[in-house]
This record gives sequence, structure tokens and C-alpha cells, in this order.
Amino acid sequence: MLVKSGRLETSHTTCTSPVASVLSLVQRITRSDSGSNNGGRYFAELVNPIPRAIWPDKPTIGIDYAIARGQSFGDASGAGAGVGATISTGMIGQGVVNFGTFFGVLAAAFLMAFWVAILARQDLMGEKMGRMLLFFIGCVLTFNLGRDITLITLYPFLFGYLMIAYWTRTHREQ
Repeated sequence: MLVKSGRLETSHTTCTSPVASVLSLVQRITRSDSGSNNGGRYFAELVNPIPRAIWPDKPTIGIDYAIARGQSFGDASGAGAGVGATISTGMIGQGVVNFGTFFGVLAAAFLMAFWVAILARQDLMGEKMGRMLLFFIGCVLTFNLGRDITLITLYPFLFGYLMIAYWTRTHREQ
């Protein structure tokens, strides 16, 4: 199987789709940048909430892919990153950028399976206060995770979880 210029080509058939187009650009980036970045993009997503005033050299997210999609302008010096917009690689493309074509798909699948397990746990605890609401919020946020696995998307769930955990600790029945 080969993704080439927006077409997914196998020995039997050729398919044109937006996903194949994204994966062909991701393949071009990983090949031109000497392969995957060993989880660097996931790390950048994890540390994204830290302000640049505290960490000026914080890793950027998606700049390489935006340049490959033709969003570059000017130069990357100064306050700007040299792109007009950052464009998502998608959940599978993000895994490929992080860990290559084989392990990247597995990493993205593992992270999504972990997210589904967290949601299933909330569903099983549905009789407790707030857990079903948290489950429904998580289900709605799952659609946004299809574009990129990012902590920014999960903030409502995280804050809801922390509020429920605080409430259950402070209002325990004696």
C-alpha cells in the first residue's frame, strides 16, 4: 500500500480521498525530515498550555505540516512562525508524524482506545453524581479528537473531572 499525491494505491485498486491526501503529505514530511520525531508532537501537545513567557523555546505544533500545505509566508523569525494557519494532520497522521507509518498508527489507536476506556469508566460509574454528564461531555469531545489528539480539546472534560473529584472528596458521607 502506498499513498501517493492524494491517492491510496494498493496492488488491486486506487482510491482518492481527503485522508489519503493528508497521509501523502505526512509521508513527504516524515521522509524529508529524516523520519518520525519520536513522540515530539505528542510532547508539544502536552506542554502546549505552558505560556511562552515562561518557556520561550517551547515546541511548536503543526508548523511543518502547514508549510507542506502551502500556508507559509514571510520568514519564521521574530514573533511569528512563518505560517498563515496551522492545519491538522488528523489523528492517524499525527501518529505517523510521531512514530512512523507502522508504530504511529498503533500509537494513535492506543491513545484513542485509552480515551474510550476512560469514557467507559464514566459510563459504568453513572449512578454517581456528575459521571453521566462527564460521559456525555466526553462523547461530544470525541468528535474533535478525530482531527488531532490534543489536551486543549479535552479541557472541558478535565476540568469537569477535577470538579467532580473535588466535590466527592469534600461531600463524603460520614
